[in-house]
Amino acid sequence: MAKLSKLVKESWLEDKKEETTSDQKTKFLEAVSNFHDYGKSIYREHNLKDVTQQIGELINTASELTISEADSGWFDKMTINRHVKQLKESFKIFEKTAKDMTILQNRLDSSYETIGEVLSKYFEINERIDDQIKEEDSAYQEFFRKALEKFGVKSPNDFKSDEEKKKFFSYVENNYQAKNESIKKLKSLIK
Repeated sequence: MAKLSKLVKESWLEDKKEETTSDQKTKFLEAVSNFHDYGKSIYREHNLKDVTQQIGELINTASELTISEADSGWFDKMTINRHVKQLKESFKIFEKTAKDMTILQNRLDSSYETIGEVLSKYFEINERIDDQIKEEDSAYQEFFRKALEKFGVKSPNDFKSDEEKKKFFSYVENNYQAKNESIKKLKSLIK
């Protein structure tokens, strides 16, 4: 099946009234190929259900401690009870909203994945950079481990001289070939 990106380049599309410039086509194809970058905004780092549970525990503990302080005479008991009641009511609203947001987040995640699947049928979408880095990391670690075996040591710290260590790292640098040169460059910038 031909990718739609190849069709975009064909001349029959240029017969339309509103012509798409080659620069616009290039920008479009680049944006589609980097579709996974949008996932950073879509996927959340923390599970909202877990955060809600932790906040609930925090409120329960705060309520107990505050009420126990009222018994010791430090605070006005009626004011404390009113504040604890407000706190618990606000948490009920928070909890319900978090539950609704979780449902909406799941719907958003699913829609995003569907969009990606459909786009990938017609356009080329690059792999996620973080997945590529993890894959490259494990390949590099395997190469590094085999190089250590070749040099007869278990760790770079086992070399008897700096010259041997330098020779080892020179070997690794000259012989390891990254699957994707852009990933190799990206990793070198990260380190």
